[in-house]
Amino acid sequence: MLQITSRSNSYVKLVVSLKGKKGRDEQSLFVVEGEKSIRSALSAGGSVRFLAASSSYIEKNEAVWPETPLVMSDQVFKSISLHKAPQGILGVFETRSCPIGGVFGESRILYLDGVQQPENVGALARSAVCFGFGAVVASWDSADFYSPKAVGASAASLFSIKLAREGYQEPVLGKLMDEKYTLVGSDMDGQTGFAHLAAMDKLVLVVGNEGQGMRLETRSLCAEIVAVKIIGDCESLNVAVAGGILMHKLAGL
Repeated sequence: MLQITSRSNSYVKLVVSLKGKKGRDEQSLFVVEGEKSIRSALSAGGSVRFLAASSSYIEKNEAVWPETPLVMSDQVFKSISLHKAPQGILGVFETRSCPIGGVFGESRILYLDGVQQPENVGALARSAVCFGFGAVVASWDSADFYSPKAVGASAASLFSIKLAREGYQEPVLGKLMDEKYTLVGSDMDGQTGFAHLAAMDKLVLVVGNEGQGMRLETRSLCAEIVAVKIIGDCESLNVAVAGGILMHKLAGL
């Protein structure tokens, strides 16, 4: 069995370049690692360019894939893996970009206002899928949907929802308001009783930055401010946890 043994190989160089945002943006590609995540991505309709596996993975697994993975030596695969403990197989997938106008038909949209941690971006996208939101729109300064940590936290949910990003100095909240969406912000001082919002059509839930919350200008656009009721001795919730709870409640569940 022929296998790639050089880090100078073009496939190896491509995967390495996709660890950075610049490479992902230039190639419109990103990496999904691990058998379970890859199968979930394929089941959700993800478009894969190629699969790559370590020689030891191939020797131990007889899994059937839609295309034969490239085989790399264990040493080379370890050098391109996204994890300290490589999972043996990865896939290079095409990114899915949606123009802002492409989200206007969705009744529920999640807007990320400066969410910086990629794990939170991925977890929020996963919760959005779980609770029936049709799109996630990220501000220009939010973390990349396709960074390795965001992809891992999303559990392949990125393939099941529309993802859009506003351009620098091209705010989209005004456009959403023009399309008759109601903006609902989230903050610790918001109202905790908002069952009436579950029946509302064309709603945008806004979650803010991990440390600073929503921008003041964003908050000023929101028709209502909501919060998760906390009863224990805790100042606040992680933005991904709070966002997930709020989406659950807004789904009327």
